[in-house]
Amino acid sequence: MDTTAAQNTADGYTISESGTFTFNTNCRVRSTPEMSDAGLATYDAGQSVNYTSKEKNDNHFWLIYTGDDGSTRYVPYANITKGTYFGTDSNSDDPIQASSGGDSGGDSGSTGGSGSGGGSGSTTTGQLGTLTGQDGANVADQTADGTLYTTTGNFTFSENAAGRANPVMSDSHVASFKSGDVVAYQAKEKNDGHYWLQYVSGSDGNTYYVPYATINPFRYYGTDDTPGDPVYDNSSSNSGSNGDNGGDSGSGGDSGSGGNSGSTTGSRPQGGTDTGTPTLSGATPQSTLDGYEFPSTGTVYMDSGAATRTAPVFDDDHKTGTTHKSGDSVHYVAKTNGDNRMWVKFTDGNYMPIGQLDDLPSHAGEKVKQGDILFHEQVGYVQDQNYEQPWQDIWPYIQNTTTTDWDSSEDSSSIETETVDTSFTPSADEQSQLETFHGQVNNSADMHDDDVLIAYITDTHYDSYKTPATARVLHSMMLMSWYAKTYGVDLVVHGGDVNDGVKPKDLSEIDVNRAVDAIKLSQRPYIILQGNHDDNSGYARNITRYDSSQVIGNDDAWNIRGSQWLNRPTQNKNDGVFGTYDVPNSNLSIVVLDGFDQPDELEINGKVGFESFRHGYTRYDTDQQAWLPSALNSIPSGNKVLVFNHISLRGVTGWNQGERSAFENNTVTNPTGVEESSKIYNDLVNYQASSHNILGAIVGHTHKDDHTVAGGIQFIRQTCALADRGDGKGQRTIDGQDNNAWTILRVSPSAGTVHQYRFGWSNASWFLSQWSL
Repeated sequence: MDTTAAQNTADGYTISESGTFTFNTNCRVRSTPEMSDAGLATYDAGQSVNYTSKEKNDNHFWLIYTGDDGSTRYVPYANITKGTYFGTDSNSDDPIQASSGGDSGGDSGSTGGSGSGGGSGSTTTGQLGTLTGQDGANVADQTADGTLYTTTGNFTFSENAAGRANPVMSDSHVASFKSGDVVAYQAKEKNDGHYWLQYVSGSDGNTYYVPYATINPFRYYGTDDTPGDPVYDNSSSNSGSNGDNGGDSGSGGDSGSGGNSGSTTGSRPQGGTDTGTPTLSGATPQSTLDGYEFPSTGTVYMDSGAATRTAPVFDDDHKTGTTHKSGDSVHYVAKTNGDNRMWVKFTDGNYMPIGQLDDLPSHAGEKVKQGDILFHEQVGYVQDQNYEQPWQDIWPYIQNTTTTDWDSSEDSSSIETETVDTSFTPSADEQSQLETFHGQVNNSADMHDDDVLIAYITDTHYDSYKTPATARVLHSMMLMSWYAKTYGVDLVVHGGDVNDGVKPKDLSEIDVNRAVDAIKLSQRPYIILQGNHDDNSGYARNITRYDSSQVIGNDDAWNIRGSQWLNRPTQNKNDGVFGTYDVPNSNLSIVVLDGFDQPDELEINGKVGFESFRHGYTRYDTDQQAWLPSALNSIPSGNKVLVFNHISLRGVTGWNQGERSAFENNTVTNPTGVEESSKIYNDLVNYQASSHNILGAIVGHTHKDDHTVAGGIQFIRQTCALADRGDGKGQRTIDGQDNNAWTILRVSPSAGTVHQYRFGWSNASWFLSQWSL
């Protein structure tokens, strides 16, 4: 594709050209050649269409054909900005107008003004690197991808960025740059909707690339000591066919699969920035956990005797000759299964059966006491010091012998483990449901010129094994991402508790990677908050007796999630997930809090126990406390604020569905955390009193829809995305639309309004559909 010639062709240019086009990705059929058109149907990858003509419009090439009802239909077949085709064509001619040279007037652009004067016929490209900022972004579409501007300098990042082997956003990361980091570069390149710095790595001497700006909507990621971007200044040397620059289109979509990232409502471009095809982890859960050894530290008290064996096999050939008698207390380091029995493993590598799997649920949860030792659970013919067992959190999904709160007639075997990949496409019924939902989101009565759209989901507690619902929630995340990509949003937010955190670290990390992959399918900027389950401390506390090796540390969690759009402060000793994000080309700032801002160490003030885990107790360390007032006072002038946190704050009262005193209000066992939470609340209230800028504060954690006003701030609780917990438990189905529970927020900073639309289940009594500042 000659992208320069295509960009210099007026919108609306059509050629009569018939042929057959076969798609390699999903593309929406529309009634107009505009990416803002909601669409009528979808051509899936592998399908073909017979067309009669082609048109250039809205930074895309379009196929034109007649529908069954006799009306004209349009479907995009190439993205001009990226130079990407969406399949293969039997006739390769594109609707590109050859330069005529020196005509007397420019062609009219679709959203720009008309050209006021023709060029002299020169095809000179202008001077490279003289433009910066928005001035350069305005004409960047006239510069071909791959244009290299050789210059040297130093760039200081004000937010996180990733180095790549090639200047393509979908390429794998080879380096990480944090706020405050400086890179010495040797050239700049325009490619893939971004400006890139070319640099030589000091570690291996290879040449790499790191993006330093998004072109549309324009945004620098820091400051440059040698300004000048890799675009041509065409102000004095235009091609005559396009006249003055007034004829350029101002719409500009970037979605390669029929998305609406270039749609326009009023004065603000809608649909957000397409971040490109993501690089996914490719993680897959283990197909079976039979024979898996669960790290699990504790002591069992023998109610009857049992022989040890060299393997978890119940036959005499593996007996060691050692038998633990009734009344013995025996220490173990792991648990596994074999021959339909649960086994404990000792430090010498031998095993002992503790009960048959089929019989275990009948005893699970029974607490007993022997002498001075509290053995929390009756298990088979032993009493176990641990009050939770691996089979309660994983094997029920496989063995169908659950003791969890899952209560449904659904057969767990009907839930298949899904693959997260970029070809994910909802079913025909789901696409119809999403299209109807999109019509609700695009209700003209709720829309304003400056609207920002945010997709929000929380408390997914994704677990590949625990219950049918914990496995199926991955599909909900992929549906939300498909909506975000196809219809366009500015930001995707996960409110925390991505995974359930109740199994060994290696298995939990697989689930976290898969959940993050599902969010990445949105191809939009995203932020994933820290929840109390995300550090896997539930397993470390309840199963391994405070084994720190089973905790997913703060820094590890951040790297897995890759939420590079959140501007985290450099003064952040716990690597907490708090910071800010200014939505591009808008007057909305996002403030993210970390309600579980604690160190990874298991010992706090000389005490090891529940208090030293994020799993349950809210905390805000001193760095976050010092950061918040400064961050609020640094909000750009004229911007409104939306606050996100996983957990509510001490001081927020009036919830309709009651308080959770064991968390943000527990002054008995968590007085320090409660005091810190109260300080954060007061800082928000004081800022609201002086500025009246906070549109709302969104939290999750309780698994309930709810709302209240406190300190002049509208607080919103969102229900969990999980079908078998919290609100709707026992009412939501696994395979129906109400399995989902995610939200689109339509935010208007100028009007001071927020409308929220729920796809799937909601508590109609307490779901607040709109509010105003």
